[in-house]
Amino acid sequence: MKSKWATCLAAASFALISSSAVADDSDSSSRRNDDYSATICNETGASVDVAYAWRAGDTDDSWTIAGWRNIPNGDCSKLFNGNFGRYSSAKFLFYAEDNDGYYWSGNDDRKFCVPNNKFKHILRDNYTCKDDEELVSFGLKEIMRDRPEYTLTLK
Repeated sequence: MKSKWATCLAAASFALISSSAVADDSDSSSRRNDDYSATICNETGASVDVAYAWRAGDTDDSWTIAGWRNIPNGDCSKLFNGNFGRYSSAKFLFYAEDNDGYYWSGNDDRKFCVPNNKFKHILRDNYTCKDDEELVSFGLKEIMRDRPEYTLTLK
């Protein structure tokens, strides 16, 4: 559960790398040609909590948003799997923060309501934040079909 909200922007660098260096228990031979996955690694020096949004398949018009995934410093966590279907790429959004108030949200101007406790739901148009939610900016990453398994490294 989140104890406080971010108050300042941390100097952060983001790296998108192949996730072949990330340990994964799934059988890679079972991956279909149009499947993809997103992983976040934490090299910030502190534990971070991550909220993220994605479209699970090529027929999804809405985003699924989930949080908070705690990732200790030095660890990686696969956030989700998806399917490209008829698209050549897939996008996902992320927001991460630590208990000292630093946050990582990338370069996108999309804002979503996030509660202090764990959550997962479908984003709907014209959604208004509830009293226990805060509007935060999410970063956007794009996963290409020729590199379907990506890792975003928070530094």
